[in-house]
Amino acid sequence: MVRTVAVGVPGGFPGEDVEQGAAAGIMACLKALKPEDSALIDRAAAIVSAGGSDCRFLLKVRESARQIVEISTTIGAPPEPSRLYVSVTDKATGAYREAPPAKIQSYDDGVYLAGKVRIARSGVNLAPRASTMARLVVEQNPNAATWGIDEFVDAERPAMSGLLKFR
Repeated sequence: MVRTVAVGVPGGFPGEDVEQGAAAGIMACLKALKPEDSALIDRAAAIVSAGGSDCRFLLKVRESARQIVEISTTIGAPPEPSRLYVSVTDKATGAYREAPPAKIQSYDDGVYLAGKVRIARSGVNLAPRASTMARLVVEQNPNAATWGIDEFVDAERPAMSGLLKFR
């Protein structure tokens, strides 16, 4: 069953209140659809609110004996692109490093690209999912799934949510 809900505010609504009104409408819809998950929805909203447009959503984690690789995405508000990030945490030192993000059209593109994570001495590669949509995403973003080891730089760990479950 698919349910469609339109959330909006009337024209001329004060600027800052527009985002708050739309967010409140979306929260009300989600809670109406899944009242048993109200606490989870509130926690997710708090994480997104704190992180703003830089909040990342965890897609994949790959752990080896020496490091943890995390693949995450932001959700861009059009016309801004979403961004796909890869980070590496050294288990021995706790050092967090990340490569520059790949620009992707939609956060869904990140879901299709992050099929399997391959860790090599030369860097990190993503093997996309095996679907028609994944092939289309790869054609549109041919360089979005490979990062060389020299691209990773020390960084501060960002706000990230693992609460959002992608297909």
